[in-house]
Amino acid sequence: VAVNVLLGSMVIFLVQQVVRMAPKPMACKEPTALDSSSVLKDLRRGSGDTPGTKQSLYWTFQTKMYQWQQNVVSTWRTYFSQPAVPTSNATVLLYFNAVMSPGGLMTAYLTTAGCTATLAAVFRSSCAVLGFIGTVIGGWTIPRFGVFKTGLAAVFWQAATLTAAAAVYVCFLRDHAALVVGPMFFGTPAWVVVFCAFIILSRIGLWMFDMAHAQILQQNVAEKEMSTVGGVELSFCSLAELCTLGIAALVADRSGGFTILVLLSCVAVTGSAVLFSSWVFSGEADRMNAQSLSAMPTAS
Repeated sequence: VAVNVLLGSMVIFLVQQVVRMAPKPMACKEPTALDSSSVLKDLRRGSGDTPGTKQSLYWTFQTKMYQWQQNVVSTWRTYFSQPAVPTSNATVLLYFNAVMSPGGLMTAYLTTAGCTATLAAVFRSSCAVLGFIGTVIGGWTIPRFGVFKTGLAAVFWQAATLTAAAAVYVCFLRDHAALVVGPMFFGTPAWVVVFCAFIILSRIGLWMFDMAHAQILQQNVAEKEMSTVGGVELSFCSLAELCTLGIAALVADRSGGFTILVLLSCVAVTGSAVLFSSWVFSGEADRMNAQSLSAMPTAS
């Protein structure tokens, strides 16, 4: 987990270093008296033709490491100082939803539940179609109702549909023996179809919230800090996925392991809804939006 966080920060630092080290137009570097190839040869031979070379390389490396540490600290401070960080944290929580989404774990469950490959393909395709419909609805609601109301409606819709899906699983699908004696729908247990239907409907809220979240960041994060904030958020999302897959690996062989993952996904999505709604209803979102609008240049 710690390695994943450090790697995310290191990627941000390396990108910034590449931008800084990019050659400038019409810029010429003066020739140096010490050629890099000769330095490497002397280091391999251990000769004394270039005294102090090893010491200078050591101090250069130490200086670069110190600069990297300072850059990492500055990156995290920039992220957590943003007024829109609650919506970013709400997005990160959604990445703990590992099973109630068209991923590998859900596909594996459908296979063990007796679903055909055709039904699994229909499930994944329907998730994509409903996600597209969510972006269309989000594009229509954001200009008319605002990003905050759209985000609230989206995150509550997703939380409601996935809570219903979790309830269906716990009540009717937790016992695999009930799948055989229960009602069938085209050769597939009917409750599995209902479970998948709620997950498909949740994709509308997911992509609506993604659009609202992206616009909130664009309106309230400075342009020069956007890449930093986005990079840290991406590292948190990767960390959430890594933790979820780790939990899945621990409970996969246990009885009721999939039930634990379903409940974890439900709690994560519900927590995201609570976090985002508490931030909006507290008035912090409106004050942040008012400050951003007042800081925008007015047309003369």
